[in-house]
Amino acid sequence: MSPSHFRIIVRSLIKALISVALIAFALRGVDTAAVGAQLASVDPWSAAIAIVLTTGISAIHAERWRIVLARLGCVERFRSAWRLVLIGYFFNQTLPSTVGGDAFRIWGAYRSGIGVSTAASSVIIDRMLALASLLLMILVGLRWLFELITVASARWIVLLVIVGGALGMALLLFASRFATKLEGWRVTRFLLLLAAGVRAVFASTRAIAAVVMLTLCGYVIASYVVYVLARGIAIDLSLGNALLLIPLVTLVTVLPISIAGWGLRESAMVVALGMIGVSASAAFSLSLLQGLVAMASGVPGGLLWLSMRGMAPRAASSGTASPSHE
Repeated sequence: MSPSHFRIIVRSLIKALISVALIAFALRGVDTAAVGAQLASVDPWSAAIAIVLTTGISAIHAERWRIVLARLGCVERFRSAWRLVLIGYFFNQTLPSTVGGDAFRIWGAYRSGIGVSTAASSVIIDRMLALASLLLMILVGLRWLFELITVASARWIVLLVIVGGALGMALLLFASRFATKLEGWRVTRFLLLLAAGVRAVFASTRAIAAVVMLTLCGYVIASYVVYVLARGIAIDLSLGNALLLIPLVTLVTVLPISIAGWGLRESAMVVALGMIGVSASAAFSLSLLQGLVAMASGVPGGLLWLSMRGMAPRAASSGTASPSHE
């Protein structure tokens, strides 16, 4: 076994242990019998609608990624981008593995003729813009969110995360000012490439507006999915509160320390919904149901992955990045 494979296995085991520990922590004070009863009583139509909507969000993600690629000088067909995003869902949610959905997207873009550095940059920038849009959504609802969050320390944490995200994006936008001092290191050269990509997206008002609107639409749908699932197991969660609290839960699951967000999502959901009087057992049930829906949304990607195994890479086309991007 090579050292790199050994490190991957160790990281995966650590993430799995963290997921188990976080789920065990979230289960404190949870009536497991009540959780089982709620999951058994879920309305099938609510679950089906949630799966369809969650799978549909992949189309939004695919179009957002295409916009980023276009600003980097690459052309990717919607059908190809959507296929790679769906397969990424499969690896991230249905079959959490050492491959990872983002790594597969990079590999898939490379197979389609896009330079590996540009492919990697596009996926990372896509993720960064999604996170920035999530912070923007939280910021827009901050006034009403703080009516639910009454603990001063929790309010400060939310504010610090938003400010930190804004500062990080600003540093990338102005990283070129330090180019001559940073070009000597390989890691910083890649960071400068990322910074150039971010500036390219922000240079087009139309592109950045489209990216933000698409991302916000995806998060609104994701919040609505949780609202639908809550109704499906008779949990009193209004759509307004879902739009305020679910983005916070999503923000927590962004941390890459567990397997597919398991454990982080459950702990965050229990805390978030506890602020509006939802019991820990009900919140835990809703979180498990959301995780199962996410797993189901990756099934189409698994079927696509099986169908494309062994396919030869497509030759580089007009969508190939220029050598200067490499």
